[in-house]
Amino acid sequence: MRRISISCLLLCAVAVSACDANEGRAHDYDQDGVSNANDNCEFENNSSQADRDHDGHGDACDLCPDLPHPSLQHDLDNDGIGDSCDSDVDGDDVDNTRDNCLVNFNPSQIDQNNNGFGDHCEEDPDNDGYKNNFVAGSENDFIENFDNCRFVFNPGQEDTDHDGLGDACDNCPETATNRQKLYYAEHGSNEPDPVDQMDQDLDGIGDACDDSDNDTVLDAVDNCLIQFNPDQTDSDKDKVGDACDNCVSIPNRSQWKTEGTHRNACDRISKNASGF
Repeated sequence: MRRISISCLLLCAVAVSACDANEGRAHDYDQDGVSNANDNCEFENNSSQADRDHDGHGDACDLCPDLPHPSLQHDLDNDGIGDSCDSDVDGDDVDNTRDNCLVNFNPSQIDQNNNGFGDHCEEDPDNDGYKNNFVAGSENDFIENFDNCRFVFNPGQEDTDHDGLGDACDNCPETATNRQKLYYAEHGSNEPDPVDQMDQDLDGIGDACDDSDNDTVLDAVDNCLIQFNPDQTDSDKDKVGDACDNCVSIPNRSQWKTEGTHRNACDRISKNASGF
């Protein structure tokens, strides 16, 4: 019975100790010896409490340690430098003094209407009467509530294939892939889906509706984009058709080539087998 009592006492002592430790952490989150109420960096261990700009934020957690900023500190581009002292607030590698969209990431600095405001922070950069803003609310918002060609003047908003991208900027205006609608829904933006608008041969006609080699197979699925091969034979199953594969017996989707004897995958295997 005495053993049980001693064990109970030990357990109680451990529990009390744990409670004391937890209570201590509750009053000093960063365990720097300064209570939360007096700590100028509540969650950053800084026992010295150094604050060289005297703004109430300790240097250890001050996003602008040399610029007094007593209120809440913001860091738009999450680079560890506060907006108040960051020379590039939006992190687009364009200095604030030259950035035409100060708080919008736009390294291209495109300004289609030359009004001094970048297209990425203007509501209607193409001046067609339709705003670029995405407004959620119904399944048809991507068609009804914003410009279906962000940077191309199209006041009529024509969209023949009803994919949400206007004919004026759609490289396949009569072919809907449904990718554009999914892109709008996922990104909450009216930007064109880069995959939906892919144009591998750069002829201005999208892969979804183009047949560059006239073999009746659209570019989007053609395993030889500019080589006539209607049968799409692919002996090594590397997704490169035999008609344009530099080694039809060995899978080599990258179609790598090197200088000298090893011109492609077949040459390399041949050399290894012969010892030369």
